[in-house]
Amino acid sequence: GRPWLLIATAMLALSHGVSFLQDFLLGREYDRLSMPSLMFQPHARMALVCGVLMLGVAVAGLFPTVGRGTAFAVLMILLKLLADAISHGLAHPGSRSTG
Repeated sequence: GRPWLLIATAMLALSHGVSFLQDFLLGREYDRLSMPSLMFQPHARMALVCGVLMLGVAVAGLFPTVGRGTAFAVLMILLKLLADAISHGLAHPGSRSTG
């Protein structure tokens, strides 16, 4: 099988579970934020992440040799994680969660 897929799925679920518990339940976001805000916030967060990924696709399209390299893939993964961390920090200032 593919144990890495199971590990990645478990880590994603854990990350989002911690964020849900700390920010939404314990942080009582459901009391502090309006329904439209709760519905729109995830999409706004993903805009930054999608922008980073689209930039990577553009670079890979313009420079195919660069886009095929392992270093480029690792860089894109790190940039995506950074964009996600930044957008989470903006959405949840003062939060200790990571997902």
